[in-house]
Amino acid sequence: MARHLRECRGGSAYRDAICGGYLVRPHSCHVRLCPDCERARATRLVERFDALAAAMAHPRFWTLTIPNVPAGGLEPGIDVLIEAMRHLRRRAILDGGPCPADHRATAFDELDTGAHHPSGDAVEPCAHPRHRRDLAAAGQCRCARCIPVEVIRAGQRVTLTGCPRCTHAAVVGGVYAIEVTWSSEHGNWHPHAHVLCDAPWIRWGEMRDAWRAVTCDAIRRAERRQQGESGRVLPCPHHADERGLATDGCRGASVVWVENVPGAPGSPERLAAVRETLKYVSKGLLDEAGRLLPGAGPSELAELLLAIRKRRLVAGWGTFRNVHDDDGESLDPAEYLVGPDVPPSLVGLPRRCPLCHAEALWELPVEVPRRACRPLGGGILTWQPPPAGRA
Repeated sequence: MARHLRECRGGSAYRDAICGGYLVRPHSCHVRLCPDCERARATRLVERFDALAAAMAHPRFWTLTIPNVPAGGLEPGIDVLIEAMRHLRRRAILDGGPCPADHRATAFDELDTGAHHPSGDAVEPCAHPRHRRDLAAAGQCRCARCIPVEVIRAGQRVTLTGCPRCTHAAVVGGVYAIEVTWSSEHGNWHPHAHVLCDAPWIRWGEMRDAWRAVTCDAIRRAERRQQGESGRVLPCPHHADERGLATDGCRGASVVWVENVPGAPGSPERLAAVRETLKYVSKGLLDEAGRLLPGAGPSELAELLLAIRKRRLVAGWGTFRNVHDDDGESLDPAEYLVGPDVPPSLVGLPRRCPLCHAEALWELPVEVPRRACRPLGGGILTWQPPPAGRA
């Protein structure tokens, strides 16, 4: 790894024979904790997501957290976070469908019987009986758990339970990025997820309850795996106190944050939200000068490196489903030099020179130190040869 990090300090400078300018392709060590490589990766992701985010009708930015994990437990903590995100995407609050929450709908009249049902604000909340026998004695229950609703899924008519006046619209698409920060005050890890999605209005309390449920189940499943047990976990009612925090044995997390993404498509505000979602993961363990935060040492650095190694820390769904943070992405032959006829050292270079914007004629590269290069913006580096007398 040390050898790769040393090689990361340089780059290959390609001269365009047409304009004489140099394009530098930095060497990548492919180490997730390398600030230079992570910054370049984040730049590529921002460029890739910016066009999709610009087309969002209702961009929302969510931050979802799990309880802090102690030093030495980061890898299972990230497992819990990723599993919770996977199950959250399957819930009606994101996938669409009848809302399973215990509330009543707005006032409505039944078409078949003509019965009038007042809104949830005008009646006492329904205390859903635990057993069917008690339900029969109490009469027909009108809570969201008992009302059958027919929906169409994959062309099939499926009967579900949920409030007929509260049906979540599906999220069009979104992307989440896993970030890990180090708490110097408590000496533990804080894994969390940033989510940028094109979503309708979602009540913050419902998202908090849904996140508490999926994180509780994910934590209990992870504990069973660590103990060598298998099978389904026992159901948890996921109760919460008046502040919305888990109680009565629930292990879920209730800390979520949401904000609208300001700005018009393509504006600096919209681009800043994309950058916030996709910022590089090593930021959480290093200060602005690149030094380790107080309380973090080589063991924590190694733990973070092993925990995120060979993981997909950025994933999308819906309109973002084919976008991820893998380095081996396919290149468009119309824009980049690819194919069997291209020399290996030139594969992946742009067909047009980013300096003169004309079709380029690239020469074989020369090796240059990265500190001698200067940025042009958009993740592009250039290099100027020293004068002949100083070469």
